[in-house]
Amino acid sequence: MQILESIGVTDYNEQNAGFSQASEQLANGDIDAAFVVGGWPVGAIEDLANTNDIEIVPVSGENREAVKEDASWFADDTIPGGTYSGVEEDVETVAVQAMIATNAGVPAETVETVTAAIFDNLDELTIKTDFITVDSAQDGMSIELHEGAASYFDA
Repeated sequence: MQILESIGVTDYNEQNAGFSQASEQLANGDIDAAFVVGGWPVGAIEDLANTNDIEIVPVSGENREAVKEDASWFADDTIPGGTYSGVEEDVETVAVQAMIATNAGVPAETVETVTAAIFDNLDELTIKTDFITVDSAQDGMSIELHEGAASYFDA
């Protein structure tokens, strides 16, 4: 709803459904569109794209900037062409970044060690190494860093 509001879309009927249910509703023509919040590729959308023609609506240009201005936790993302059957071009969008959270009572040295273990080994942890980087780690982050994480990123 935040995205729709930011880009000026007000005429819609909201329904809440899981990925699979939304995918079935799209396939059956029961709904016109679905917002899917998940790291691509999303299995239910892959399945839908394998049996139906789909279009992923971009959130780009001025719309993308308006969304990020209204809600600082959104960051730029691009779904690469070929991620879903029949969608050959890259699709610009916004994403909510995943965060690793802790509490202020965890020693700074522990948090710095864990942060280093993750970001020094990204190539072994994820296939999305172009998206998850030290440089992009704080994009869309709306909370303060723990001092241990700050020590790692400031080093």
